[in-house]
Amino acid sequence: MSIEKRLQELARLIGLTSYDIKAYIALVENGPLTARDVALKASIPSSKVYSVLHKLYRLGYVEIDDKKRPELFYAVSPTDIFNRLIQRFSDYVNSIKPLIDSLQLMYESTYKGRVTAQSELLYVVRGLDSTKELIMKSMGYGNLDVATPYIELLDHRYYL
Repeated sequence: MSIEKRLQELARLIGLTSYDIKAYIALVENGPLTARDVALKASIPSSKVYSVLHKLYRLGYVEIDDKKRPELFYAVSPTDIFNRLIQRFSDYVNSIKPLIDSLQLMYESTYKGRVTAQSELLYVVRGLDSTKELIMKSMGYGNLDVATPYIELLDHRYYL
């Protein structure tokens, strides 16, 4: 698969159009260009090229030297863009982890006896009250093993 085709596939995943990716490739291959030159080299209609380049600028994929007339557009390093994308995806995945954990708990409580996969969780809790609270929240979700230095917990059973 050609580089441009693979980039087009990536572009769709991250919300870029074919014009966006063509403009970026033209800048990478040719160095700094005016909007007119980008339009010619990337086969983008001249009526669209400024909106494409300014979108890429807002996303941080190109830089603009607006001190010159006409403006010159520069590609940002592909490695820098890649690292930003990785960070953005990582932040997003980490932000939805609590949602997935909640859904998993609901799933396991709904399908008791049918769930074959198990996940191990380890919580580090400080303080007797926090430990009691975690035990109470965890009851009803299957087996619970607790290692605690609090003798007070060993003499009591907690029931729902």
